[in-house]
This record gives sequence, C-alpha cells and structure tokens, in this order.
Amino acid sequence: MGDETSQPLTRNVNPPIWGEWAETYSYPIIEDKVKCSHGCGDIANKVRTRDCSVEDLCIGSAKDYKRCNRKFAPEVCERQHGECDAAGFRAIYWQHLHLPGLPHQFKDDCWSNNTQCSYQHNPPLKTRNFVNFNNLEQFKQDDDKGGFYQFKFEWIEKEDKIAVFDFISGNSSMEWKQRQHMLEAVNTNMSPYDIVASNPLNWTDVIFDGLSWSDDHNFHIMFDGILQLPFNQTSNAGKQSRNLGWAVSWAHLDDMMPHQKFYSVGALETYQYAWPLWMGGWISESDVGHHYINEDGIDTGNPETGVRIPLFADYQRVLFRSPKLTTLKVKDLSCP
Repeated sequence: MGDETSQPLTRNVNPPIWGEWAETYSYPIIEDKVKCSHGCGDIANKVRTRDCSVEDLCIGSAKDYKRCNRKFAPEVCERQHGECDAAGFRAIYWQHLHLPGLPHQFKDDCWSNNTQCSYQHNPPLKTRNFVNFNNLEQFKQDDDKGGFYQFKFEWIEKEDKIAVFDFISGNSSMEWKQRQHMLEAVNTNMSPYDIVASNPLNWTDVIFDGLSWSDDHNFHIMFDGILQLPFNQTSNAGKQSRNLGWAVSWAHLDDMMPHQKFYSVGALETYQYAWPLWMGGWISESDVGHHYINEDGIDTGNPETGVRIPLFADYQRVLFRSPKLTTLKVKDLSCP
C-alpha cells in the first residue's frame, strides 16, 4: 500500500457551449404594429438569439441587437409620456400587477437624482410598465398661492372571484390638486384639495394625504398617499363568520400597522420568498366604518366613548379589490 499513489478521479464533463446565432434578425411584436423602420428609442432594435447547451450557464448574452435604421431611427422618441385624454390629463406612470415590479435600483437612482426618474419611457408602451417623473415642474399650474399640480389616478381593480366573499370592484378614479409634486417631500401630508373620487360603490369620502415619497423600510413602493390610517386594530380575523346569526366579538382584536401602502405608485420587484407584488388602491371612510369600541368591548357608536375599529372583513374587501392596473396622470395645459 505504501508504494501506491492515489490518482484523482476524473470524468468527462462537457462544458456548456453556445449554439449558432439565428440566421436572421427579427423585430419584436410592438403594440400598434410599429414597423422596425419607424421605430425609435428602445424599440428600434431587431434581435437574434442563440441557445446554450446548458440553460443559463453559458457566459455571454443570448441576444444580439441590431439597430433598425441607423440613419432614421432616433435614439430619443418624440413621445415620452402618455397621450392626452379628453380632459387634458397625460399619463406619467402606469403599472401592471401581472408584470415584475420596478427595479430597486431605479428607486435609489430616482431618490438620489430626480433627473433619473424615468423607466421604459422611450417610448411608453401600454403592454409594459412605464414611469416618467422627470421635469414635473413643466406641469405646474399658476395661481395666487404659488401654483399647484393637478393629478388623477385611474385604477382597474381585481374582479371578485371569491364565491363567498362578495366584494364590488371595477374601474375607479380620483382627481386632486396638491402644491408640491411627490418628489419634493417625504412621508408628508401634502394637504390635497379639490378631491373628486369616482368608483362603483359611489364612496367618495376617501382617506388621502396626497402623494409623497414613501420612507419604506421594507422597500415595497416608491410613493404612497397614506401617512396613517384612522385605526390600528381590526376585529379578529379568526372570530368572523358568514354563517347566519353570527355577531362580531369586539373582545378579540388584531393589531396592525396604521401606515399601509394605499394609493401606491412604483411597486418594486419582490425578493425571493417575500410576499408577492401588491399594488394599493383607494380606501374611504365608508370602508373603515363607524364602530367605536369601549374598554368593555362594546360598540358605542360614539367617537367620544370608544376607539374606532373596523371589521376585519371590511378591511379585507379593500385589500381584495386592489388594482391590477394603476395609472397616474397629470394635467397638461399644452394638451389640445
């Protein structure tokens, strides 16, 4: 045994290698059937692909881009925002729930330099997420108090697909004015005014503090419109029932954080094993209800003799109808 030398165990392993490039470049399908020769910005590229023998292990790119027309395809598209709607509002942001959230680095870049607050805006396409908060000052309107911005949310909400739950959802919207735009303040009550809300429930008594930066330590969103909800507890989720004759027990309550992400703008990509992407829509006084619970667990119906606490089921409905598409618009006086 002393004369034997150990030999390393060897095996034939074929390293991952790239296949051949596709013979031709192809132009991706773009909404409105834009032709490659008419493209601009980041949609003026044709692409060809190649496959790796072991998926995701080859070094290099699987895609090779080629400019459609170097002479006539401008690097910057003429349109960097949404089109004007009938009321003179122009989209500066939209986000789809079914698409990945915005990159975390984008929020950091926008925070440190407000001239870098644009994403997939060159040009904006309805089929992908889009943000352009650059140079919002161009949309400021004048008055004798220093000027204001006029914004509008449009939400397409989730449908009720839960048979026993029965919540009403649909297309909702809200217009308002605020003196500063959302890049100018952090977790601030922007004192919104001239608020006009429209929704299938006709609940127009919305709870809303205006849009400002969200000091979001969980890195969920960029901006939101709630500083603090008018409650920090709900009735106990495990003590509710839809059986006939059931009555709420106010002796059992669930705690919750009053700073929730309603009116969210810029929902960020989720980390592995984290909660899935969620976008917050509107919430109203009618959603919260008017239950005022005293120390004996009795609903007095009187804000002077009890603490305001909503039914968990009512709060659940607000969460369930959250948007699957959120659009934020700003009034543009240059619109025809």
